[in-house]
Amino acid sequence: MKIVPNHLFTPPGDTLSRAALNKKNQNPDFTAVLNQARQAQDDKKLRQACQDLESVFINQVVESMRAAIPRNSLMGNSFALETFESMLFTEYSREMSRTASLGIADMIYQQLSSDKN
Repeated sequence: MKIVPNHLFTPPGDTLSRAALNKKNQNPDFTAVLNQARQAQDDKKLRQACQDLESVFINQVVESMRAAIPRNSLMGNSFALETFESMLFTEYSREMSRTASLGIADMIYQQLSSDKN
C-alpha cells in the first residue's frame, strides 16, 4: 500500500502528472527528496527526509488509535471536528518526529547514510 499525502492525489482522468503537481506545489515527494539528498550527499536533506517519513508513520499510528476509540455524543461528529483532529494529529506526529522520541528517523538515517558510503 502506497501512502500519498492528500495534496499529491490526482483524481483519475486528471491531466496533471505527479511530477508537474510536485513542481506546482513546490513540495516534492519523499522519494524525490531522498534520491536528491543521496546524490548530493547532503546529510541535512537526508535527515529531513527521514524525519518526514517517520512523521507519516507516526501520523498513521495516531489516526488508527483515534479510529479505535468510539465517538460519543458529547463532542459530536462534525466535519469541522474531524478536520481539526486531522490537523492536530499531523502536528503531533511532526513534533514527535522532531524530538526523536521514537528514534525511527535516526535508524532510517543511519541505514541510508551507510548505503551511500
